[in-house]
Amino acid sequence: MRRICILVVLVMLGWSSAAVARRRDVVPAFVALDTALSYFLENHDSINIDGLFGVVFGQAHLQSLLADDLSNYDRKLVKYLKHKADTIYYSAKPRLYNPDNFKHNLFVEKILVPDLWTRDIRYRHLPEKFVPEIEFDSASEYMDYLSTSNISETKSDSCLIELISGPNSVPHNCSVSEDCKDYMVDNDYFDPTYGITHRLLYLQLARSQKCSLDGRLYEERTSAYCSYIYWEIKQNRRFGFMQELDDLLLEQITLCGFEGYDNFFEDSLVSHVLQIQTPFGCFRIPEALFETNGDDLKRTANIIKHGCNDHTTGLGISTLSLILRYLLK
Repeated sequence: MRRICILVVLVMLGWSSAAVARRRDVVPAFVALDTALSYFLENHDSINIDGLFGVVFGQAHLQSLLADDLSNYDRKLVKYLKHKADTIYYSAKPRLYNPDNFKHNLFVEKILVPDLWTRDIRYRHLPEKFVPEIEFDSASEYMDYLSTSNISETKSDSCLIELISGPNSVPHNCSVSEDCKDYMVDNDYFDPTYGITHRLLYLQLARSQKCSLDGRLYEERTSAYCSYIYWEIKQNRRFGFMQELDDLLLEQITLCGFEGYDNFFEDSLVSHVLQIQTPFGCFRIPEALFETNGDDLKRTANIIKHGCNDHTTGLGISTLSLILRYLLK
């Protein structure tokens, strides 16, 4: 039923049946993204900061696509999706301001900005540099390994806030304390799961803020981080894509795909992303991934209509937008 409705939309956008047939690779991603956006549009009053962050990434990818040399069919499709994403953004963002929380508002004002994340992407293959010293005989052994992550969401978010608290001159020397530099940049330990993705996001925010960065250091760090992240994905895939790791997988694809590494657009990954979306268009996680010292390794999230998770659904929107951008490149 959902596919029939989307095909009607495609026809309204001017797509002929022949055009739909020619773009069999694009239609599933379009259907998935359209239904995810429709779900968030219906539930925009339940979205928190992390949920809207995924929409912001989606807006940036769709805006970048509109700057590309698209066919008339594809341009109409992307404009249609961009309008939905923009409507969600302008409906949800004003509700997120908190008059009693300066840092919270700083995050909303300076990070939830689509133009900040709009950039050209150069697609290339990522060499698999990470050679692990450990092998896992079972999924439970692998999950035990992942539970060693020392990620502190509170500390990670504090370092992100610190980064955007500097002057507005461009480029500028962004505010980076020694503590955050040690924790987010100079630490050579590949902290599993969200530990490594948050460090990657930190570097990406520094780039988007036009901080004074050593370009070679940035490339070395991001390629090393994504090489390790891809190794984690391969373990997850080897054990049949564990449901507990679906939220993490979406974050991994969103961030490393943003660097242009085509390893993160492999058919098996794209197929899994499409499979885990619910018929309602949203994404669920069975439960929080781990808890360590009372600091939940999952980012803050709301459970909303149909038992879905706004953080995971936001990541789904970001990932699907990126997949569509890759397919239309």
